[in-house]
Amino acid sequence: MRPPLGCIPSAPHPAAPKVKDWVAAEEGGDPIGLHGYYPPVDYRGLVEPTAISDLGNLQFGDCVLAAIFHHLQFWTESERKKGLPIAEVLPKTSEALIAYKQVNPAFNPFDGSGDDGCEPLDAFKLAMSKGFVAGGQYHILAGFAEIEPEDLAGLKYAIQNGCGVVSVMNLPAVWEGEIESWKVEVQDWPANPLAGESAPASWGPHAVYTVGHGPEGFLVNSWGSWVKLSAEAMLAYGQRHYFLVWDSLQKIGELDAIRLRQDIIRLREGLLQS
Repeated sequence: MRPPLGCIPSAPHPAAPKVKDWVAAEEGGDPIGLHGYYPPVDYRGLVEPTAISDLGNLQFGDCVLAAIFHHLQFWTESERKKGLPIAEVLPKTSEALIAYKQVNPAFNPFDGSGDDGCEPLDAFKLAMSKGFVAGGQYHILAGFAEIEPEDLAGLKYAIQNGCGVVSVMNLPAVWEGEIESWKVEVQDWPANPLAGESAPASWGPHAVYTVGHGPEGFLVNSWGSWVKLSAEAMLAYGQRHYFLVWDSLQKIGELDAIRLRQDIIRLREGLLQS
């Protein structure tokens, strides 16, 4: 089976906060206020930590929206475990496809026409300005921060403190026939050099939800399946990662996130000007 991709990589946005700056600030004694708030999934020995749907991405190129909705599902699950009055969110495929059409108006879910994918940045802008319906509830994205592909420390920080991230992966063609084995196998460092079927993006760009990390590397969800990627594979094929902050965080008074809030305000102002 050759599932669709559908991610159009976004260029870095000048107004977007960088997670590496938050890490540096905390190391310098300026806490961002998120440390340990959303603990990562410890996936050692686990293949499927929770039920999760492909949200239509096995048929259509809505991987960006699927990854965003998966993050929202885990974010609210983490908040509920802390005893916060947050309703459970179980996104539906129809909701993900509606959101995909909002971002890509040319898409027709009935005949599949216009299924050309979308940029993460366009999806984030819409989620911040108008929001999405997921699990029968309305959700607004408060903001996001960017993580450069070589910044594995920032990626781990975001997973540990942001309940996972949305990752854009430049998939190699050699992985096209490996989708089913991803559920149980770790994708190791590819054959060197990274050329031919091992070249980044030789298959194409794809958005996934990265939810955990451990000694074996990283745990991501792709097309509804759990995939373990080695750190080397993440460095080779990770194009950019996004730390997402949902509006429910703004309502939690006990969380000291002044720096985070300031960065989100600047982000919103910058997006409105772009």
